Amino acid sequence: MTDIAPRKCARWLRIAAQVVFLAVLLWAVRRYLSTALADLEDYDWELHPEWLVLAGVLYLVGLLPCAWFWRRLLFRFDQEPRSSDVLRAYYIGHLGKYVPGKAMVVVLRTVMLREKQVDTTVAAVTVMYETLTMMAVGAAVAGLLVALWWSEQMWTILIAVGLMCVAIVPTLPPVFRWLARLVGMGRSDPRVAERLARFGYGELIVGWFTIAGGWFVLGLSLWAVLQGIGVKDFPLLQNWPLCTAAVSLAVVAGFLSLIPGGAGVRESILLPLLAPELGATVALGAALLLRVVPKPIEQSMLLSAVIPVYNEVDSLPALYDQVVLIAEDKRFDLEIVFVDDGSRDGSWDVIERLAAADPRVHGIRFRRNFGKAAALNAGFAEAQGEVVVTLDADLQDDPAEIPRFVDQIEQGLDVVSGWKKVRHDPWHKVLPSRVFNYMVSKLTGVHLHDHNCGLKCYRSEVLGEVRLYGELHRFIPVLAHARGFSVGELVIQHRPRQHGHSKYGVARFIKGFLDLLTVKFLTGFGQRPLHFLGSIGLIFFLIGSLGLFWLAIDWTANWFSPSADHIPLHQRPAVLYSAAAMLLGGQLLSIGIVAELITAYTGRDRDTYSITERTAPAIISHPSVYWLLIALSIGSVTGRILAVDSVDTLALEKHLRREDPNRELQRPFLSANDRSRWCTVRALVEHGTYQIDEVIQERGWDTIDMVKHDGHLYSSKPPLLATLIAAEYWVLHQITGSTLGESPHALGRFMLATINIPALLVCFLLLVSIVERYGNSDWGRIFVIAAATWATLMTTFAATLNNHLIAAAAATAALWATLRIWQDGSRRLDEFVLAGAAAAFCAANELPALSLAAACTLAIFWKAPRQAIIGFVPAAAVVAGAFFATNYAAHGSMIPPYAHREEGENWYDYEYERNGRTIHSYWQNRSGIDLGEASPVIYAVNVLVGHHGVFSLTPVWLLSFLGLGLMLTAEDRSLRWIALAILGLSVVCFAFYLSRPLIDRNYGGTTSGFRWMMWFAPLWLFGMLPAADAAAERRWARAICLVLLMFSVLSVAYPTWNPWTHPWLWDASEWMGWM
Repeated sequence: MTDIAPRKCARWLRIAAQVVFLAVLLWAVRRYLSTALADLEDYDWELHPEWLVLAGVLYLVGLLPCAWFWRRLLFRFDQEPRSSDVLRAYYIGHLGKYVPGKAMVVVLRTVMLREKQVDTTVAAVTVMYETLTMMAVGAAVAGLLVALWWSEQMWTILIAVGLMCVAIVPTLPPVFRWLARLVGMGRSDPRVAERLARFGYGELIVGWFTIAGGWFVLGLSLWAVLQGIGVKDFPLLQNWPLCTAAVSLAVVAGFLSLIPGGAGVRESILLPLLAPELGATVALGAALLLRVVPKPIEQSMLLSAVIPVYNEVDSLPALYDQVVLIAEDKRFDLEIVFVDDGSRDGSWDVIERLAAADPRVHGIRFRRNFGKAAALNAGFAEAQGEVVVTLDADLQDDPAEIPRFVDQIEQGLDVVSGWKKVRHDPWHKVLPSRVFNYMVSKLTGVHLHDHNCGLKCYRSEVLGEVRLYGELHRFIPVLAHARGFSVGELVIQHRPRQHGHSKYGVARFIKGFLDLLTVKFLTGFGQRPLHFLGSIGLIFFLIGSLGLFWLAIDWTANWFSPSADHIPLHQRPAVLYSAAAMLLGGQLLSIGIVAELITAYTGRDRDTYSITERTAPAIISHPSVYWLLIALSIGSVTGRILAVDSVDTLALEKHLRREDPNRELQRPFLSANDRSRWCTVRALVEHGTYQIDEVIQERGWDTIDMVKHDGHLYSSKPPLLATLIAAEYWVLHQITGSTLGESPHALGRFMLATINIPALLVCFLLLVSIVERYGNSDWGRIFVIAAATWATLMTTFAATLNNHLIAAAAATAALWATLRIWQDGSRRLDEFVLAGAAAAFCAANELPALSLAAACTLAIFWKAPRQAIIGFVPAAAVVAGAFFATNYAAHGSMIPPYAHREEGENWYDYEYERNGRTIHSYWQNRSGIDLGEASPVIYAVNVLVGHHGVFSLTPVWLLSFLGLGLMLTAEDRSLRWIALAILGLSVVCFAFYLSRPLIDRNYGGTTSGFRWMMWFAPLWLFGMLPAADAAAERRWARAICLVLLMFSVLSVAYPTWNPWTHPWLWDASEWMGWM
């Protein structure tokens, strides 16, 4: 039935490719060794073979702990390869380090484990983590050696420490999880995200200690090598930083090219081989280019998996994981069609969740239980694949067998049926099944051992010609064979049932026997029913004719010789029996068979089931849209930061130079609010004090946000944030030798980018996680992320150094961690620590956020008091301690400087000398909108819906309160509590600001909105979700939402790069003459 010539050709091609690859590998090893020996030309050396043999043995022994750590990681990902296979893959894969570029290490190990049915993605990510950990330990050892070797040179120690940090940071579990997701893991596959979450600090600690032991043995191996070549004082550490960077670049290139969705293993092999000619940077670029290719070059097959489901709620997630794992490993284009045959245990809810997370999943739901044949028929109608595979949902069929079935289809078979040669069922199910299969094979001529097996594979053409009803699903191979399709069989692994119980009983075999008669008729006489009906008619006619003929002879004989005992014909039942046998029997059978034919060939496929619901098609891949929005937002913020120099020069420098040609701007930031913290940062690093007296004397570094006590000037801002930022400035100052006074634009822009962009990323990434968890529609989720990235003042203020964006990032982290604890029942200690630290840090930057910290504390203590005491409280205490300690170190007082405004101790009442002039405190004679608003009513109107209004400048927040109202009606009681808490916090903070005394009743300078409420952004975005989901169902509602979003984006983008400018409503009001 199949042609084996293509298989032989493919086999020889694979052998040839392996030979070529081995030859290239040997060439690369030879080239590497030649280069290494060339380094010894300037030294006297002599080979000692015994030392080299010992070095080789020690080298292999030193790799054992690393291989063991890699095996541990594989087990954490539910992969269970044999230790011998792991060790073999590790040792042979390690040969890849001799190939220029060293990315072949990742490639070889992944290829070898792939042969052992280990997921390619898992192999790649574990190899990457083990490699990064090994490099981090090696970098730490090398850094310590360099620090000890050149301890007199401070710059060398700093570089060594910096490189150690660069090598260590990617191994931290949160960073590595983020990097893995960044390159594409876990976007469309929830199981990958769940498995990535298993990377914890336990693995990091075990890995460090294990690999440190391996490095010790490898160090002994290196010492043995030196003894083997007999060279003293060989400069081993001559270029180790450069070598480490090259290895990192190459390993990352190999890692990126192996992630599913980009290039495959074969393409990845080309990268390290071309690295000597292209260079490491070009090789990495090629890897990234291959990474973004949506599909491999060769056309992959669309495989449809049709899975009938009846009360299998516990089995569905695992089954989905296994099917997706096999499809990704074999690079099949996949679609999964779940058909819920009237389940009553929540199976449909699981199917909906899977379909929402993965656009490849489709779901069909029946109104009631119609049977497996109807479910398969509906699934076949939905399937679009070239090859269709069917599986039972009870996990007894192993999805790992699917590639073998597809191979048989590619080799020429049309139908492939599974054979559970070794069954894990009780004997009272196995024995009747064997009897039934024997009868089917004998009666139909299709000799299969297991007609009942749920794991079958078909070409799509077969299913287009076979129609199912009743219990005919088990006879698809028979029906296909009758139409001329080729049928084959494969022995498969049968697994014991893990969840639930069997849905079949004795009635199944009775129905199967009756359907067998139907199949026999359809396959034997389906296209020639007259032969069958004619045979029956002839038999009955012959019986009736013989009966009547015998009666006629008997009557004739009695007529010629009458007898007194003769019974007249009209009294004899034989006449009626003959007529009934000939007429009624043939008529009834003929009518039944004709009805069977009409039903089979016309209408049974239309009336056997009724669909009540389908999963909505995932037309939009929302994770990709999220990243698009985030990228656009980050790009716009970066552009604003980079525009600081040009805007500064164009807007002000020309005007100033007209008055004084020698005068030029020396500051990169126009706002006095912004400069206040910059002055503290400079004073700490350049003068070792919080006093800014000397800094403000420089041209362009004056500020109005100051206080004065003990005869010195200080920033009026709490010193905690400036102290943290000063640490980065100190490192930059030590490395470059420059100061913000000398290079304000270069250093300032770099620091802004490294402070504010990570803060924005924290907000955006955590918000993505929240909307994925709580959103119910693609449109709603995307709308909320669009609002986060484009319609809040967070991006506006990201171009300056301020506490508002930092507080918003901390509030986002606190919200995420609290939701994980309150709603998802998480008890991970690191999430309690994150909640405590983030809530306290938010309050340290925005005083009213103490209400958020209190709400988080109450919620977490309510849910898990023990973990709250162990994790939440200490983390919050550390941040609070740092806040009060920096206040005391700077000002000798625990409370922040802006709070000292009492009579007799008003730190804002001061004057100072600057460039020969006496300058009085700005706060003694304020002007403009900084002056206290006389009317509290007007102030409230302007703060809420006026020229600085929260809801007029960013009207998208109106949806948040509408959504919180909807959330109060949710069935989930815990969600109602969350909505009530957010509404309560909002009311409390609005009341706090609107009830401020006259001196504080201002609009925050010439700012672009009521910036003091910015830390509410993540809370209100979470509350916006229900409203956005509700709007997704109505066109007019979506239009209103988009209009609100448009005006919000207008307000956010209006200030260009400097947020301390008038809002557009203020400028419009002035233009109209209303102000």
